[in-house]
Amino acid sequence: MACPHCGEDALEWLAPQGAGTVYSSSTIYRSPEQGGSYNVSLIDIDEGVRLMGCVQGCLPSEVKIGQRVRARIEKREGGARLVFDRMEAMPCA
Repeated sequence: MACPHCGEDALEWLAPQGAGTVYSSSTIYRSPEQGGSYNVSLIDIDEGVRLMGCVQGCLPSEVKIGQRVRARIEKREGGARLVFDRMEAMPCA
């Protein structure tokens, strides 16, 4: 494995902190009977990668580009998924 930018192959493992910034977000509209609307967001993680997930704890329309978030793994029946929580102490409706 090598760095895609400079070709250096003396790499080291770093434990991610999970903090990042919303790069973009889209709302998927569904009826309440289908589970309700949700967002799909691209998050630029501080360590330099971009991940896709859902920002939770607020309405999909309240997710804003530039907003700070923190990643966590949400365990669900049948598996787990990556989700993000807003870091700012902002009320969600």
